[in-house]
Amino acid sequence: MPSNAQYPDFQLVSSTSLRGPLGWFGYIQVAKNPAGSTGEFSYDRSAGYYPTSAAISGSTLGIYGTYGIAWTKAGPPGAPNIEAPPLLMFALPHHVASFGQATAIAKISISLQTTTKGTATAVLADSWTMVEPNLPTDMGFAPWTPMQRVASQLNSVARDIVIQVAQSEVNQDMNAQTNLDSMYFSGKALSKFAVLIYTIHELLGLPNLARPGLMELKRAFARFTTNQQIYPLVYDTVWGGVVSSGTYQTGDCGLDFGNTCYNDHHFHYGYFIHAAAIIAYLDPEWLLLNKDWVNMLVRDVSNPSLQDNLFPFSRNFDWYHGHSFAKGLFESADSKDEESSSEDTLFAYALKMWGRVTGDASMEARGN
Repeated sequence: MPSNAQYPDFQLVSSTSLRGPLGWFGYIQVAKNPAGSTGEFSYDRSAGYYPTSAAISGSTLGIYGTYGIAWTKAGPPGAPNIEAPPLLMFALPHHVASFGQATAIAKISISLQTTTKGTATAVLADSWTMVEPNLPTDMGFAPWTPMQRVASQLNSVARDIVIQVAQSEVNQDMNAQTNLDSMYFSGKALSKFAVLIYTIHELLGLPNLARPGLMELKRAFARFTTNQQIYPLVYDTVWGGVVSSGTYQTGDCGLDFGNTCYNDHHFHYGYFIHAAAIIAYLDPEWLLLNKDWVNMLVRDVSNPSLQDNLFPFSRNFDWYHGHSFAKGLFESADSKDEESSSEDTLFAYALKMWGRVTGDASMEARGN
């Protein structure tokens, strides 16, 4: 596609060299075709057109959810966009498994092997719609499995064992385990104790045993909402995020797994959001005083708004790949990575439950 109105007439000099005229500039599209003449016809149909941006949409109705990706495209100079052919894009296996009917019929018989995501399938369409027909809307704080669903009752044997353990563990030093120089490990400990206190209060039905632990947990959490931890949080005006001040104080960008440099924010803050959701469930008055601080963490990691001038849209979650990326402002020779799918899942769960306790149906739906 010549940008200077000159067709380059490239010549294949060798298997590693393609030669064109001096001074030519424009776009070059390269495609691998394992599908013979059928594939060549499909590639030719969309040749010259390419995506320039993408927009994400989604909606839910009960347990039924859909989300979509719609691309804006450009093409050869002077070509009318209204008559442009559809884009030829490649879908990953998780897309194909969830394609709505209109998107499914746009698949064509070209498949390519990706480096880490399985076999990609070509699709001739400017937008895709994916359908998730069984969202876990009934999942709450109690134990839950896809087959048994909610399990809020313990049998007598399990209950006796849990009571013995709970009486010991609820008396641990929460302050010592949460007053750390790490948002990651502090958040993990807060989340652990929150689950313990929920278990005592709800599954064992012993609110009197849970109450002192809940008070201690709120005191430990308050250290962070008042920004009195060892490395307080600061707002970064360059990338638009809330980060640990640790690297600014020490010069070590690897401190706390790189939190200051945006590594692992969905892991670190997911634990805080999860703990906050349980505290708010058990003490609604606490919610009123701490909602804005927790929502700040949500906005840092999983902001749903393009109109928010302080935080970017969906910092960690990649809506094409279907998971978050852990790497922040670090170069990666072999590309960025997810690192911990379980903690990525925990963040989604924390988002869901924080949305539920705050009455934010949209947030809960995004978590589902």
